[in-house]
Amino acid sequence: MQTKTLIQTQANILKITSLKKGDVVKIIEDSSYGSPTVYYCIVIDLMNVGSESYIQVLRYKHEYSSLSCELKLYKGTENLHLFPAKVTDLKDYFSNTVLAMRQKIEEKEKSLREEKVAFDKLKDFVSGNLSRKLTEVRYDIITQYDYNESLKHLENKEKEE
Repeated sequence: MQTKTLIQTQANILKITSLKKGDVVKIIEDSSYGSPTVYYCIVIDLMNVGSESYIQVLRYKHEYSSLSCELKLYKGTENLHLFPAKVTDLKDYFSNTVLAMRQKIEEKEKSLREEKVAFDKLKDFVSGNLSRKLTEVRYDIITQYDYNESLKHLENKEKEE
C-alpha cells in the first residue's frame, strides 16, 4: 500500500479560504535531496498586479539545535503546498529549539566575557599599567652554611621545650 493512499483515507483535505498579512501558515517544499521540508511562515505581503500575483513570507525552519529564518517570495503561478497553522503549533514545534539556542547564547556570552577579561589584562600588561600595580617580592640572600646553622638552632630550641 502506498503511503499516499493511507494518508488520503485518514486525513481531511484542508482548503485555505482566506489569506492575509500576519497569518501563520505551513509550507511544505519538495527537496531534491530527499525528504520534503516543513517551513512555518508568517505572511508578510500579498501582491497582485492583475496578470501576476505574489506572496511574501518570513519562513522559519528547525535545523538541528538552531533555527533558520529567511524572507521568501513565491509567484502565484507556483504549485505551493500551503497549510493552515496555529500559533500554538509554532510554540510546540520550536520550544526545544528556543531552549537549545538560549543555552548556546549563554555559553557564547560566558566565553566572550572570559575573552574580554583576558584582553583587558593583556592590554594593561602591554601598556605598562599592569606593571605599575605589580610589586617585587622581598627576600634575603643567605649562604648554605648560615641556613644549616639556623636549622640546627631551631632543632635545639625544639628539644629544649
